[in-house]
Amino acid sequence: MKKIVYILSVALAAAACSKPESPVTNPEPQEPVTGKVEFTAVFGEAPVVKSELSGESVLWKAGDEISILWDGGNTTAQADAAGAQANFSASVDDASEYFAVYPSKASVSLSKGALTVGIPAEQNGAFEDVNIAIAKTTERSLVFKNLCALGKITLSRNDIAKIEFKGGEGQSLAGDVTLSINGEGVPSVISTASAAESIVLTPASGDAFAAGSYYFAAIPGTLNKVEFTLTTVSGNTILGKASANPAELLRSKALNFGTLDAEGAATTMTLTFDFQGDALEGWPTAAQAANTLESKTVTYPLDGTDYEFKLHFPQTSDTKPRGVYWGYSDSYGNRLLLNGKFKYAGIPAISGYKLVKVILWQKRQGNDDKEDVPAVAISAEAPATNPSSTASMNLVSGGDRLTWKAGLGKNEIGGPYTYNLSGTEEGTNYYIVIYNVSKTPSYVAGIAKMEVTYEKVSE
Repeated sequence: MKKIVYILSVALAAAACSKPESPVTNPEPQEPVTGKVEFTAVFGEAPVVKSELSGESVLWKAGDEISILWDGGNTTAQADAAGAQANFSASVDDASEYFAVYPSKASVSLSKGALTVGIPAEQNGAFEDVNIAIAKTTERSLVFKNLCALGKITLSRNDIAKIEFKGGEGQSLAGDVTLSINGEGVPSVISTASAAESIVLTPASGDAFAAGSYYFAAIPGTLNKVEFTLTTVSGNTILGKASANPAELLRSKALNFGTLDAEGAATTMTLTFDFQGDALEGWPTAAQAANTLESKTVTYPLDGTDYEFKLHFPQTSDTKPRGVYWGYSDSYGNRLLLNGKFKYAGIPAISGYKLVKVILWQKRQGNDDKEDVPAVAISAEAPATNPSSTASMNLVSGGDRLTWKAGLGKNEIGGPYTYNLSGTEEGTNYYIVIYNVSKTPSYVAGIAKMEVTYEKVSE
């Protein structure tokens, strides 16, 4: 995996001189004093890009707030002015050493000289909110050093509502970390409590992230794999980007994971189609007489993409009204109905991806189906004529018949019924089909919603 290293700053408006080799020092040693004390602070590492720069330096903003801790007490203080160096006045007790943490909203505690800081599992992607910096002094000069590793991600679309980042199983990315701070002021993690194996980013305001770049903070370490899952505002489409290659998250560095939603970037893709609302334009909405049935292609738009469903009806001698349609009843509302033996609802095909899982939820198909037991399968084809028997149907491996529930109540949803498929091919349509019905010959199944998962085919 290609790594792009970024110079790291205090994301909070914290800041520092771009020349850490010249830290601020006090001209004369000062006696500890209980009461109002003025600390001088700089950021002692080369900074990552920050919103307020002066040449190559990152600046404090007036009012930037830090936490100051000592054994037996803690307080907060604010920068007195903007600049590469700022003064922080605080009322403190006499102590042999003081610790400072930026930003002040970070969860912190100090016990017997051991500093514990919370790296949050829920973040908003803003650099200034997640880049935690630490300082330790025996006098009144604070030189902040970065605690976390950073990940940089980019979005090209404007409808992503949630981003989840995971490493390998059992690998901690966030939690309450207890630190060791060496003689140069560099913090390192020695233990983690309340560990989280994923980091979730949601927008600081609004329903979705705007297109652009975002950051997350994590415990430094080497991950044996990487996985991102993106959820859109609609909650229907989930895009995943994953890599089996190790990723090294280094303290005070930012690793660029690139554009997560670039075309073809997803290694898996899960789409949810809900048929409980009003029928979409172009979909049939009622059964048709056998001599008027004809196969057709209809679309279901999700997050700006039109997904095609192929509704297929083989030649039949059935004289009753049948078909596949987005039906409605006053008692049970809207649902996708497969009405009739060997009626096929084609699942969308996606170029470059193969279908690997289908999950279906059931809705009562009609007023007279208390004893109906739909049995539904996934077919590898939609034949031109009816199969001679159910035994002759070409079912997908893993798509064998599942018997659904009979006698659903008015607001009851049956399922989920899960079909884990194998042997499927890229860009190919597969079909939901009534396989058999016991107790009555109605051959009807009502689908409330479906969730379909695709895997990217390796090139």
